Amino acid sequence: MSDNSSPKMLQSETLRTRIAYDYVPGNSQKPVLMFLHGLHSGMESSKCIHGMALAARLGLGAVRFDYPCHGASDGEFVDFTIGQALQAAKDVVAHIDRPVVVVGSSTGAWVALLLAHALPDKVRGIVTVANACDFTERLYWDPLSDEEKQDWQTSGVRVEPADEGEIWQIGYTLVDEGRRHMLLEGDKLAAVTCPARLLHGMADDVVPWHFSTDVAEKLGGADVKVELVKDADHRFKREGDLALMEQAIFSLPVW
Repeated sequence: MSDNSSPKMLQSETLRTRIAYDYVPGNSQKPVLMFLHGLHSGMESSKCIHGMALAARLGLGAVRFDYPCHGASDGEFVDFTIGQALQAAKDVVAHIDRPVVVVGSSTGAWVALLLAHALPDKVRGIVTVANACDFTERLYWDPLSDEEKQDWQTSGVRVEPADEGEIWQIGYTLVDEGRRHMLLEGDKLAAVTCPARLLHGMADDVVPWHFSTDVAEKLGGADVKVELVKDADHRFKREGDLALMEQAIFSLPVW
């Protein structure tokens, strides 16, 4: 955390759970940088930590938090939903009561878009990295066979291999509830008109880079730019990748 202590805890009355967060107010005349992490990650991710350090160097406000069922926030991952992440982001914005520029990675990119749609007066700009918009349907559900879909619905849990021999238990509710937040079908993204920068590695073997171009095509704002990095992977955490993230943030016409 920014003060080398345990994270602060924010009580979400809507979710009836506690959200771990870290907030540094910084310059009150500028928007606050909000960092949204990916799935199975947390506010201790490299991009969140790098972003908080960047804000500190420049005297800007910055906030990061763990989604429910992630990191130091309450809950077990098997119960996680996209709606929980969105509500937690809304709660954090309400708590700090400042306009924000949202920087979202992978799942956090989807949440950033949802937040911009829900709070257009508060979200002044967005930067996404490895945008995983609508991934629960496009990456988790659609590739399955009918038998696999039925098994997941019946059992309520699907096991997915993770790094170093671990496994993740993914609740069917993640997919089922995620359908309430789909953005690429219909015209919901047309209502997101704030400036946007979308970064994606073309060597990303988790989320295909065309997810970012798909989003860019549907966003309603005129100031939308996509940058593809041929040799960058999903983590997008090399020194050069993080430098591109910084450039994208400060290319937004909000500072």
